[in-house]
Amino acid sequence: MSWNFVELQSVPETAWKNGAGVARELVAWPNAEDWSWRISQADVVDDCAFSHYGGVERWFAVLDGPGVRLFFNDVPLLCSRMGPARRFSGDASVYCRPLGGKTRDLNLMLRGVSGRMERVRTAIGRLGLRDAVVALYAHDHSALVSRDTESITVPARTLAWQRVAEGGTYQIVGADAIWMEIGP
Repeated sequence: MSWNFVELQSVPETAWKNGAGVARELVAWPNAEDWSWRISQADVVDDCAFSHYGGVERWFAVLDGPGVRLFFNDVPLLCSRMGPARRFSGDASVYCRPLGGKTRDLNLMLRGVSGRMERVRTAIGRLGLRDAVVALYAHDHSALVSRDTESITVPARTLAWQRVAEGGTYQIVGADAIWMEIGP
């Protein structure tokens, strides 16, 4: 399996589009200016509005900290480290309130493509899409991803991703990893 690896510590922090926080852009495909998909890690320290991304599907998962409450037109949605990844429209006005301290999250943004994000608590098996991208982020602990007879270990605080022409069955093992699939 040919994988791309991005270590979190090797990526500099940059300001959010609206300037309300900082993020680390782990990958943007095909480039940072005109991406169709993007994976980033962000820290939420204070109450803030999320940046507006018209026409973008967003996924959000808490990695560290007490979590946040997202507000969509004053309707709250709790996001915690043990909770599922949350999906919402980049067109929505989203206000974020940390629940008692700094919270670190992982974000998947999709423009003109479909995808999904899910938390791996122990082990999952997934049938990957054809002509797609699969990605695994390992947070505090390393994670293992296998397909057919090949396996790789993804170190803690690292994103691994690859383009796949043909679908396949993936087995993912990890204590606190995030699995993502991005398709046409």
